[in-house]
Amino acid sequence: MVYPEAIENGVSRITALLPEAPISKRSLALMLLAGDESLAEWLHKNLSEKDILQIEKIRQETQPSLLSPLDF
Repeated sequence: MVYPEAIENGVSRITALLPEAPISKRSLALMLLAGDESLAEWLHKNLSEKDILQIEKIRQETQPSLLSPLDF
């Protein structure tokens, strides 16, 4: 599925910060943009605090583009 440009941009920016994982980086990025709190522990185990803060910044910048929940 292709999302509006602002969301795709956020996905790309977050994907670049993510390590390899059992699921696709794109799926993780979409979950993070949607505010999925279940990833908090995984983030803290696998990313630096700097990268986590950057992801949160991207999420906040992208949030206005999320007029409705993301469909996966």
